[in-house]
Amino acid sequence: MATCIPYSRFQAFDSNGEYLIGGKLYTYEPSTSTDKETYSDAALTTPNTNPVILDARGSASVFGSGDYKLYLTDADDALIITLDPVSNINSIKFFSDTSYITAEFIYPECYGAVGDGTTDDTDAIEAADAAGVSTGLPVIYTKTYAVTDDVTLSAKTRITGVITVATGKTLTVNGPFEAGLYQVFDGDGAVVFGAGAVKEVYPEWWATNTTPGTTDMTAAKAAAENSIVSSGGIVRFLATAYKLAGANPVSIAAYQGISYIGAGIDATRIVQYSDADVISATVANNGHLTVSGMRIDAAADMSSGAAIRCTGPGISSVKHFTVHDVHIDRTNSAYGFIEGIAMDGVYHPSITHTFVAGKTSGNTIAYSITDAVAPTIDCHFLDAQCSGCEYGVKAISTNAAGIQGLKFIDCDMLAEYGFYCDASGSSATPPQIVIDDCHANAKYPVYVNKFQNVYIHNNMLYCYDTSGDGAYVDITNSVEISVTNNQLVSQSGGKKVGIRYNLNGASNGRGSITNNNCGLMNSTYAAIQLNDTSSGQFYTVNITGNIKASSQTMVDLTNAGAVASHNNIWINNPSKDTDDMYFAPEYVGAASGFSIDKTRSSFIKCDVAATDGNLLVITGSVMGIGKFTEITVEFTNASPVPVFHAGGGGAAYSFVLKGAANYTPAQYEVMKFVWDSATSHWVEVSRTGH
Repeated sequence: MATCIPYSRFQAFDSNGEYLIGGKLYTYEPSTSTDKETYSDAALTTPNTNPVILDARGSASVFGSGDYKLYLTDADDALIITLDPVSNINSIKFFSDTSYITAEFIYPECYGAVGDGTTDDTDAIEAADAAGVSTGLPVIYTKTYAVTDDVTLSAKTRITGVITVATGKTLTVNGPFEAGLYQVFDGDGAVVFGAGAVKEVYPEWWATNTTPGTTDMTAAKAAAENSIVSSGGIVRFLATAYKLAGANPVSIAAYQGISYIGAGIDATRIVQYSDADVISATVANNGHLTVSGMRIDAAADMSSGAAIRCTGPGISSVKHFTVHDVHIDRTNSAYGFIEGIAMDGVYHPSITHTFVAGKTSGNTIAYSITDAVAPTIDCHFLDAQCSGCEYGVKAISTNAAGIQGLKFIDCDMLAEYGFYCDASGSSATPPQIVIDDCHANAKYPVYVNKFQNVYIHNNMLYCYDTSGDGAYVDITNSVEISVTNNQLVSQSGGKKVGIRYNLNGASNGRGSITNNNCGLMNSTYAAIQLNDTSSGQFYTVNITGNIKASSQTMVDLTNAGAVASHNNIWINNPSKDTDDMYFAPEYVGAASGFSIDKTRSSFIKCDVAATDGNLLVITGSVMGIGKFTEITVEFTNASPVPVFHAGGGGAAYSFVLKGAANYTPAQYEVMKFVWDSATSHWVEVSRTGH
């Protein structure tokens, strides 16, 4: 019976743990100096030299029969150790003062493996693995082995050669696995790692990245991903370039996760040459997806491809979607991804320290947030940046449950649309959006529609729009807002309006617009505008401490709807000249708590004639208009309808601006009123042409 010494592959190491290259193994009859032959094959047909000279790995194929005396020296014949007799080779592991040899490995050649890459080694591999399980010894694969059937490895496995898996077959590795950073798997079959078998996998295990950035590593990346979708783990990318020419969408199993980890954004570079996603995962119940430490480039003009895409069925599903330290770019200005980082139905995504460069054609969405598949919940963005994109952030909600919570901190968007968040397609009113300490240089810096709570604080918002239409901060159909401490700056043009709050039919619109600097806008229109285009109701809006340019109107109420139905609109701003308002007077009526608080004069522009004959009527229990000493009114649209009536005052109206009876002002006519404390009326004192 043939036996292996030790199990067909002898290996020795020096005292530094390095291979004993050129070492010499002398073999004798036990307790003698009589040579005894060993063989390089299990059939005992090809004798080895005596001594056996160890190769560059300090190893040699050594088969034998019976017991042996082993005499090991280094390349210079210096004795290392003598083993006499060798009878229980399963347990050999000897040390000396200067070096040691180890023989506690199992080789498939002991069980009939040929290892030529062509001969079917399936049975031999299964037998060797069974021996490894029974003895607890690792099985070492040093040659090229062909597997033609499904095989499961449960023993400790180390591969320094290659295992080729036939098409349609699966090699399952359940035991602890070791391999270097070189190719160890081949063939069109699958390799699957069981739970705990390996902490991380490398594309290099499936292909040699011969010329980084030129060698196609698409299949190797896909094989690495597919090997751990059921068990979870890390796909590790080295500090080099990887060329891809296709996609490999993966489905991550429940309670598992995949992390794609590179060596850093300046070290690992993945380049996609086709119109396809680079990293794309559908994540099952309580799974997770992480991407970090890499640069991802587009080398094609994409129409559908994303750099990173995560999809899950919502709050009960994806525990975490994390992207950290990722730079998404293009190889030249003609290329680019259609989406940088895209998510749908994801719970608690965290996007930190990322950058997305857009296509020159401008149709890139840097950060895409949707809920078409399921609600996307509690999104956190920190130091997320983009440049040259159509959309910096595009959040579109169409799900009945909506996108529930968006938070952007210290983000920087250079895009046509900076922060575009629209929930109008959802039957729900999503709970919250926060934009804090961010920067946007955009045609439309901030647009928010139908989020219940909107907090926009401490941002620097540049606008490069030359058309002038729209607003720097445009909030529509939101119930509660807080817009505070923002700087609005024109860049080659600018919007007409700084901050627009449009109820669009929402009930109980409330909040504060405070301490914003609109004075650097290139606009002669309005710093702040309250709109209601569909019979909504403002309820307690505080507009205080804001700064405007001298040529601007501070607060525009032209399209504020039925101001008579609004309650507690408080205006107090330290403008450079006056605290201006601009509105259609027939909508004022008897507003409850409509307060204008300022010690200096106010300038009011009216472009629609009052249908009830009153220019301005302020009533209700909360009044603040009495602090003015005078009010000046300019009529920008002449009308045949009388705007004044004689008399007024009394219990019906707390304050009335009074002019001559049935007087129709000319266009651009200016009328000045002063407060008469004796009669508690505003009295006309002058009237001039514009």
